[in-house]
Formats: sequence, C-alpha cells, structure tokens
Amino acid sequence: MPTQRFLNLEEEKRRRILEAAKKEFSSYDYDKVSINRIIQESDISRGAFYTYFLDKDDLLVHLFEAEEDKAVRYFMEIMQRNQGDFFQSIQEWCRITIHMLHHN
Repeated sequence: MPTQRFLNLEEEKRRRILEAAKKEFSSYDYDKVSINRIIQESDISRGAFYTYFLDKDDLLVHLFEAEEDKAVRYFMEIMQRNQGDFFQSIQEWCRITIHMLHHN
C-alpha cells in the first residue's frame, strides 16, 4: 500500500512512477525487476521511492489494486449501459475483451 506521501504527489509525478513500474514489471521476470531502473525511468531518488513504497512487493500490490479498480469501474459502466443486466453485461465484457486481445 503506498504511503500518504505518494498519494499526495502531483498527478504527473505519480503517473510517471506508475508508468515506469508497469514498464519494468512487464519487461522482466519478477526476480529481475529493478527498483534502480524504476527510479531512473521515473526521475526520482532511491530515498523518495522508499518514502512512497516499502519495497517492490508493495509497489506491485498497488499496481494490481489500481488495475482492479479500473476493471470494476469499467464493468460498472457496462452494467449501466445494460440497465443492470448482469449476464448481458458479462457477455458484452467478454466480447470487448476478446476483441481487444485480437487487435493488440
């Protein structure tokens, strides 16, 4: 869980750190993920990183939670479009997901 200090950062700086982390976690096996590359890419100091997160595990958990929140918000938008019909919404979500997988 990120510290309040991280949550209080300006939006652009938070975005830069999270984008660098996403890039790092998607480019390397977990044991090869480097905090050094993350801080270099996001232009922060090592000390600053550790005032925002306990370690790379903490950062990874935050990334998972952020993606989960986005997925839930997106599904709720689909539910609203479908007037709350859960099964119709699941079908639409599946169609969209499959379409995205084939076009990326």
